[in-house]
Amino acid sequence: FRHDQVSLTSLSFFVNCGSIDENETSSGASHFLEHMHFKGTRKRTRDQMELEIELKGATLNAYTTRDYTVFLLNLPKQDLEWGVELFSDIFLGSVYPERLFEQERRTIYSELLECQKQEYQTNMEHSHNCSYYGHAIGRPILGGPNQG
Repeated sequence: FRHDQVSLTSLSFFVNCGSIDENETSSGASHFLEHMHFKGTRKRTRDQMELEIELKGATLNAYTTRDYTVFLLNLPKQDLEWGVELFSDIFLGSVYPERLFEQERRTIYSELLECQKQEYQTNMEHSHNCSYYGHAIGRPILGGPNQG
């Protein structure tokens, strides 16, 4: 299909949970769970989900902030009902295979290392840590110990 002939729409799902809702022990949990939501559901394996999204011409993404976690689905307008069903499946039927925990931890650690290469991102994390030292909002979104 040609994208200039398809009407697109977006679905966003905001979860009222971010790094500010974590403590020292659970630091990074919101971001970790964001990643784990893409590992499959009771109805769809990760590969099935990825193929289905690809075949629909859709894109699925997510991000975590200090205040919330957001899931975004861009898709052709005629597939809106499918998109709502996919989101329902992800949020009500996700499975969290324990065998993938360590792999995902390594993925997030790599993400953390990449973020540390970005001067702006590093400065923002240090700024939050210094400004809100000892408070949840001062902890890094990706988890790990406070840097100060």
